[in-house]
Amino acid sequence: MCIQVRCTDIKSSIKKLYYTNKKCIQDYNVVYICTDNEDVVKFFKARHENVYCFTTFPEHKEVNLHGSSVPGDVKFQDMMTDILVATKSNKIISNSRGGFTNLLMECHNNSNIVMNKFS
Repeated sequence: MCIQVRCTDIKSSIKKLYYTNKKCIQDYNVVYICTDNEDVVKFFKARHENVYCFTTFPEHKEVNLHGSSVPGDVKFQDMMTDILVATKSNKIISNSRGGFTNLLMECHNNSNIVMNKFS
């Protein structure tokens, strides 16, 4: 399962997302988190034993991830990882809004088309 939460410049309710989907989330052995906020990862790790996130977060809190001090090539690699994991996930949930959220949902909903681009 993949959970996407945008939670820096545009806030999403982590608690509402979790408690609305708690049963479904707990049914999955592994949960992957796509987020721009390290606190989101900590929240889910406190509630599920197998939570993964490959995002590189800045040492100090910043307004948003894309304007952060993390090197551009690292942000790009992390973003591509999120897109591929979300695309191939059995299920993806989010209560966020924004272009990246829409991209992940479209990739997931059209996973055969997306994955064919890599063959």
